[in-house]
Amino acid sequence: MSLAYQAVQILYWLVLSVWLGSMVFLAAGAPAIFRAVKDLDARSGKHSDPALDEEQTTIVAGGVMGSLLNRLTQIQLICASAMLPLMLGQILLIDLTSTNRTAAMVRAVLWLFAVIILIYEWRIHHPRTWALRQKYLDNADDPEVSAQAREQFDREQRHGEQLFQITVFILIGLVVLSANIQPRPRVSAASPVETGQ
Repeated sequence: MSLAYQAVQILYWLVLSVWLGSMVFLAAGAPAIFRAVKDLDARSGKHSDPALDEEQTTIVAGGVMGSLLNRLTQIQLICASAMLPLMLGQILLIDLTSTNRTAAMVRAVLWLFAVIILIYEWRIHHPRTWALRQKYLDNADDPEVSAQAREQFDREQRHGEQLFQITVFILIGLVVLSANIQPRPRVSAASPVETGQ
């Protein structure tokens, strides 16, 4: 087993585990954050409109989650970028015979799907969701506008949760399809044929 293969595999598994682990951590942490903020009755001084009084803890927890999602996006971008050269390195170093070639292609497709979702979430979905949240908060004294913005925000948030779940399943798929990666077999020199005397 070559040193290059070992290095690529260690880095590949490290990056994949950080990517998946950070997402699982955030999924597990979200309910805890909302519960803790509610228990502490934390209130937002920035959004102190009386119409938002019952929503204060949700507003604070949502702000914390928004910051964590921004950090998660940065981690995902780093991990997705780091995985590309590692997967290319694997192609040069792993056994691509039989079903291993198919598994490598499926891993590449899954990685591509995860990257597409990540870029969509980063550049389109998250900014749109955050703008709807801000519209809701800024128009708390106008029930018609705030209700419409809140409805759109809730819909986008559910869509974001679906994208999050899809990405987690994609990354689990990468873990499963990476479990049997083997190095390329070494080609041994043919032994000399003995000739009869």
